[in-house]
Amino acid sequence: MDKDEVIKRWMSYCSGLYTAHTDLSEMQMLVNELKEISPPSTLSDFDILKETVERAIKRLKNNKS
Repeated sequence: MDKDEVIKRWMSYCSGLYTAHTDLSEMQMLVNELKEISPPSTLSDFDILKETVERAIKRLKNNKS
């Protein structure tokens, strides 16, 4: 799923939880507001850096699962 699909799915889920309190257009406005105030990211939310994996592997103890 791409980022927009994930957002839409969460909006759908949350709107089911809070339908008595907010409508879908109000929730979309909240999502847009959060996008505007979120710091810019050069990495995708799902990117894992090679260096991060290498550091984690180096910290593992030998002969352990």
